[in-house]
Order: sequence, then C-alpha cells, then structure tokens
Amino acid sequence: MGWALDEVDYLCTVTNEIIPGDDGRIEGRTLNPAPEGVFIHGLYLEGASWNKTAKNLEEATSSKDTYVPFPKLQVSA
Repeated sequence: MGWALDEVDYLCTVTNEIIPGDDGRIEGRTLNPAPEGVFIHGLYLEGASWNKTAKNLEEATSSKDTYVPFPKLQVSA
C-alpha cells in the first residue's frame, strides 16, 4: 500500500558479462543474485553490436555475424 505500479520508475543497466552458449542455459555455473531487481540473459542483437567501452549500440561489424550475444541486463524498479 502507498504506491502505484504505474508510478514506478524502472532502471535497466547493461553489465559487461555475456553468458556463453547458444541456448542461454546457465547449468554448471554459479551466478550471484542481483543486489536489487533481476538479471536477464540470453538476448541477442540482430544487425548491431554492443560496445562495452562506450556502452552503446553500434552497427554490426561483420555481415556474416547475423546474431550477436547481448550482455546480461540488470532490471530493477
């Protein structure tokens, strides 16, 4: 009580960690839980790439890499 869902501000942060694997499974790995919110992984970019240093999207560097793995996201409210 005391707050409304439509008034919540969401925060999405791109981390530097990419979880390897074609299917996004994390079996055999130990992941620490997010300090707040949740982690989302297993996403891919099509026709773009993620610049870890500048923390922004760029055009795809190679035409033969159709899908590029996207780093893990932390989403909180």
